[in-house]
Amino acid sequence: MLIPVNRPLLRYIILSQNSNYINVGRYANRTLSSSSSPSPSSVSNAQQSKSNEQPISDNSDWFNVESGTDINERVVPKPISYLPDHLPQLRKRQKQKPWWKFRYFVDVNTLPNEQQEYTEQPEYPPIFEPTTEGKRKQIRLDWYNAIRRLPTAEQKIYEITKHYGHLSLMIDPVMATYNALPAQQFITRTHLINGLPESYRSTNNDRKNIEHLRQQILAIIAGRLFEAKSRIVSFDFRKTLLSTIGRSSRANVIQSLAEDDIVADVIQLLIQNNNSTERFDHHLDFTPFVSTSWWLGDYPIPFRKSHWFRDNERINQLITYRGNHSVHWRTMNPLPSIVSFDDPLSCTKIPECNYNLLKLGVTLRRHNIMSLPGFWPDRSGGHDFPYLLAMNYESLRQRKQRYGLSQCMDDQDVLDGMAIISAFSWLTGLANNLGFTLYDRLTYPLVTNVIITDGQHWSFYVYQLNNHCFHDDLVADNENDDNRLCNLCWSSGQMRLFDSYENGKLQNVNTAVLDLLIDMLNMKTVDNHLSPLELRPYLSIDSRQQQRERDELTYSLRRKFANQIDTFVARRKKTNLWETVYKNHKEAFIDVKRIRPKIEMKYPPFFK
Repeated sequence: MLIPVNRPLLRYIILSQNSNYINVGRYANRTLSSSSSPSPSSVSNAQQSKSNEQPISDNSDWFNVESGTDINERVVPKPISYLPDHLPQLRKRQKQKPWWKFRYFVDVNTLPNEQQEYTEQPEYPPIFEPTTEGKRKQIRLDWYNAIRRLPTAEQKIYEITKHYGHLSLMIDPVMATYNALPAQQFITRTHLINGLPESYRSTNNDRKNIEHLRQQILAIIAGRLFEAKSRIVSFDFRKTLLSTIGRSSRANVIQSLAEDDIVADVIQLLIQNNNSTERFDHHLDFTPFVSTSWWLGDYPIPFRKSHWFRDNERINQLITYRGNHSVHWRTMNPLPSIVSFDDPLSCTKIPECNYNLLKLGVTLRRHNIMSLPGFWPDRSGGHDFPYLLAMNYESLRQRKQRYGLSQCMDDQDVLDGMAIISAFSWLTGLANNLGFTLYDRLTYPLVTNVIITDGQHWSFYVYQLNNHCFHDDLVADNENDDNRLCNLCWSSGQMRLFDSYENGKLQNVNTAVLDLLIDMLNMKTVDNHLSPLELRPYLSIDSRQQQRERDELTYSLRRKFANQIDTFVARRKKTNLWETVYKNHKEAFIDVKRIRPKIEMKYPPFFK
């Protein structure tokens, strides 16, 4: 507690104790009168040094610092305050600006721009729009350039995803409504082509033991579907994913696990029979979780509210995909591209589909930007390129069961939409790990194979990612812009492998399906297609010297992605059922209504 000090009384006490200062002169009195109240430490020091002090006889010595012996007396002490500095001050809280209004808010060390001071041709600075929207766009473009100069993929992803959540449309592998394929093609800018490319149609008759491989694959399918029991069902990983089509039943999960085992066993069988060196340059991810976000420019607003969208009729809408896949096959070298960027097929115009996705069963939530292609960026081990994406029929069966669409003959459209939206999301996440963020265009296409099966029916796809940057800031006004590039998807259609299982054998087996499966899983990757610098043009050597800095960034990024949960589910887990019945219910007693007992924790352990 601070006691108010009577300054005249304190001055009189000090003068009475120091009798030598009474006849000093007007300069000493002026100094004492102009100075503030000294602290107790200064008073005690004055008493100890009273015998050593000499009275000031010359007036000029007071202003001469070098000749003065005691300089501390001439320093004016700090006045006593009733509110110390270390305590919080009572001032008005200042409103924090949003992130897009800060010009220099990138808090990571960026690499310097390697620009020549003198060039052969003059380079003029770009012309900016003097409007408010033009200034905001320039701030965003500067931020994109700062992200491009970051050396590692983790730093790029963290800089993009560290800001607060945006209004995002949550997309699942399967849409609940009918005729959703045009919407899935439009939001991914994908052109669907019936039939596989020419390189997949030619069969290799010189392959050894092809009949032996066919019999082994048929034995695996028959054993997993009809003979052996499935592995133990665990609902833990299924309950974590709440999709728009609801949770799967136990029978559906058992069937989906058998389908996952079929694909995994077939892949491992073909890898063991492959005698080339590529069998050691692969990595398999079983039941991976994929969550990827991307921007879709020039999209109609989801609802009307002037406070959020002002007078804008079309905005940059964030779309987030979440889904579980069966198997991911990643390699150290990319697959060869089917067509180049200059091919007319890559410039096909996608029909616009301006449907309100909220009417199609898609939810709109406040969500952060995600980039999780089934593994962490620092755990890739060099296997950063896609090779195969496999999925089961779990979402397709759940859609029919919940909405009563068993009589609806749209399985082919649903399978095409699953392949398009899943392959685009997975390749976009892999592109982020390669340094091609949501604001950097691809310099070469990414190609992957897609298989969707339930053991009896097989669908084969080839997806080529040419463009994943759809933000309005990256779209130029000229016709030669790279934004004209579209993504391509080749489909083989739904193919039946067998009709039935009788007397321990599969009846009416279609060997063309087995041959196509073997050919697709034996595709050769491009070795030394491009140099490592050209494969990752926006990545460089990590400039962080200490391992602690890397671990902190990795830990923060994992915590951010792992703790993403819907706010509605979080509120349900936070409030117990008995609290809802006896406290929050409208017919509860008044004395206990909306009152929490003291023994309850303020934050449950779920949020730690």
